Amino acid sequence: MFNIQNKYTSFGCYRFLDSQAKTIYIGSSKNIHRRLFSQHFKKGHLPQICYDNTYKIEIVKTKDYAEALAFEIWAIDQYKPKFNKKDKSKDIFRTSFYDNELYYRKLDKCWKLYYTFKEYDFNKIKISKLQNRVALAGTYIFFIVLIGYMLRSVL
Repeated sequence: MFNIQNKYTSFGCYRFLDSQAKTIYIGSSKNIHRRLFSQHFKKGHLPQICYDNTYKIEIVKTKDYAEALAFEIWAIDQYKPKFNKKDKSKDIFRTSFYDNELYYRKLDKCWKLYYTFKEYDFNKIKISKLQNRVALAGTYIFFIVLIGYMLRSVL
């Protein structure tokens, strides 16, 4: 669905930017590409309006997942994205911010563009989700008819 030449499949953080380049969501992952395009944009846990408003995705590569989690918490604290619900400021990694503040500030300058959405990308996503709903509805109807047929033959 998405034409990405260099798929990044390792540790890091990602952020969703709207059309005004404002950070609207920040996350971390052990495999950024899989998280973004198999989880978020197929069956995401965020409100649909977040995906609809995402114009660009940027990533920061990290050495390991612990660093990605710690940087995610720091970045959420800095940017305060509107679609990050969980208050991560009380997280266990928060205590190390004072020691790593300079490092995180340097890492914050390393965001790289990963993907820019085009209008047809959103249409493909919407069509795919609609097809899934239609298929699910068809399955429900089939089972209702099947149960009705079985009940009629029993009675």
